Amino acid sequence: MKIKYVFTHIIILLSLLMIVEALETPKIYELDLQFTNEILSLNTVKSTYGFLPDRINMPATGYRLELISVDNIILYTYNFNFVTDVFISRPVECFNNDATFNSSKCSEFSTHQKLSDSQKILNVPYSEIGDKINIYDANNQIVLTIDVSEFSDYCGDSICSVKESSFNCLEDCASDEEIKELDSLYDNIKKKTNISHIFKTVLVIIFGFLIYKNRNILRILVSKFK
Repeated sequence: MKIKYVFTHIIILLSLLMIVEALETPKIYELDLQFTNEILSLNTVKSTYGFLPDRINMPATGYRLELISVDNIILYTYNFNFVTDVFISRPVECFNNDATFNSSKCSEFSTHQKLSDSQKILNVPYSEIGDKINIYDANNQIVLTIDVSEFSDYCGDSICSVKESSFNCLEDCASDEEIKELDSLYDNIKKKTNISHIFKTVLVIIFGFLIYKNRNILRILVSKFK
């Protein structure tokens, strides 16, 4: 019995920890970027939860990312580079039996290699009014534009955008005729609500009157159950 009690409390505690962690983890755009033969491309983009990169130690040169809002305002910037330079160990054949390096055997071998292909996952803070992400090269030229408007939720800005309609954003896209129909529906509901409220009030008054009228009988019944 004690084991079951402890096990139940452990499950509850773990569930609470998961909820707290989910609340603390910010919503982000996750970009899966590909760098092949000096060409930048996008593998996938999705909206999820995760942690943002450190902006303190950003490279001074390289690529620059900008998150643009539906109003064409820059919401976030981040500088980054791809890892294309790697250093590898020399093979065993480059060394003598006493473990000293033999330059004659590996005179043309370099420990430095340049990769032609590299991949990078970038996390960008999510915004309800995010529209696109532009990536610039070192020459300040746009090399990649990523559409993130499908993840946005900006219904309520009084602008019926291309991806909004009266079905998914009535607040922004309702026509004058639809607004009149809604007003009429609201008035009918309000009238029915008022009638219902009056009816309930009358029932309460009648019920109270009946209780008062039969109070002696009720007093006798209550005394019998004591």
